[in-house]
Amino acid sequence: MANAMLNSPPPHSAGPKPPPHWDAILSATQRNNVEEVLRLINDEGVSPSHGNFVGQTALHIAALWGNVETMEVLIEAGANVNAQNQIAKMTPLHCAIRGTFQSFRESHARRLECVRILIRAGADAKLCDLRGNDAFDSIDDAIVEAESRNMGNIEEEMAEMRMAFDAARLELSPLIELIDKLDVKGVEERLRADEDGEGSRRVKLGNALLAAVEKIQSYVNGDGRDDACDSLREIMYVPGELTH
Repeated sequence: MANAMLNSPPPHSAGPKPPPHWDAILSATQRNNVEEVLRLINDEGVSPSHGNFVGQTALHIAALWGNVETMEVLIEAGANVNAQNQIAKMTPLHCAIRGTFQSFRESHARRLECVRILIRAGADAKLCDLRGNDAFDSIDDAIVEAESRNMGNIEEEMAEMRMAFDAARLELSPLIELIDKLDVKGVEERLRADEDGEGSRRVKLGNALLAAVEKIQSYVNGDGRDDACDSLREIMYVPGELTH
């Protein structure tokens, strides 16, 4: 999952229209046909971030149906984990949370694993859909919609989704604690000791930068401690990848 293109353009940005046969990766993903997805990417040159005419990418489809195996292959190949479709600006993370209402409960466990995979690959839970809902809001929205469709109570399933996000935050807590203590050396050592792979490393770097910026802002809005701000600015440049 190291090659997730967090900042790649949407699947239908300005440029040449992709060949029609590229859509085959979408149907192969829905069938969870890993071999065919790999063949299309490696032999046919299909982009792992390819989407249809409404921007629904293969990763959206894998998330929607809980197709863990094809999701892992797509992310490893560089699929954009933060792609937003043109239907409702939903990300793969939104899709994994909500699923399809026809198979919501049947696919829940696999979609839950998709959520974990996406978070580890750097999916941004704060991206909003057209309703203004980020991933966390989408959990509550799914509960309301399930009730309106007479699906019954799905709060237990959604509680597990929340736990997946909480677990991801807990993984970062030692790093955030070091930043809170203004421990520049500790932050540097922890980041450089990361052995979880480049994808996980990028997520931790991004979260370290965010935590440092937020803490600087709290000082700017509060007592303006220059020494603390200097330490936090130093953290933002350790290591250099934080600023690239």
